[in-house]
Amino acid sequence: AVQGTENAAPSEAAVLALADDLNTHGALTELHRLASAGDADGLRGTLELIGLFGGAVPAWADEAEASGDVSALIEALLEARAEARKSKDFARADALRDGFAAAGVLVKDTPEGATWELAPTFDAAKLEALK
Repeated sequence: AVQGTENAAPSEAAVLALADDLNTHGALTELHRLASAGDADGLRGTLELIGLFGGAVPAWADEAEASGDVSALIEALLEARAEARKSKDFARADALRDGFAAAGVLVKDTPEGATWELAPTFDAAKLEALK
């Protein structure tokens, strides 16, 4: 149905459905409506938005896969930060803290130790520079 179409903007109804607490049922319903109406451009744009068109891995999926690759590095840097704090090398500890923030790694210090998660602004190159 979308063969020969060009990249077009996704359906506003599908975007609104996804923005409404990730209403995937509503977005899929909109895909069926677009197909039934013969709106091939809108169908293609919406399929691309959802990640159901083409064989290429969407950028967000590559980033999610990269997060598994960087977890060992983050853990090692958190350990280095803990050691720096323990040895009162506050300049190094602060540099690591600031580097995590710049790289988009959200670090939370808890009584049980530091926890982390990747922010949407995660930048692997900035994290690598902390080594």
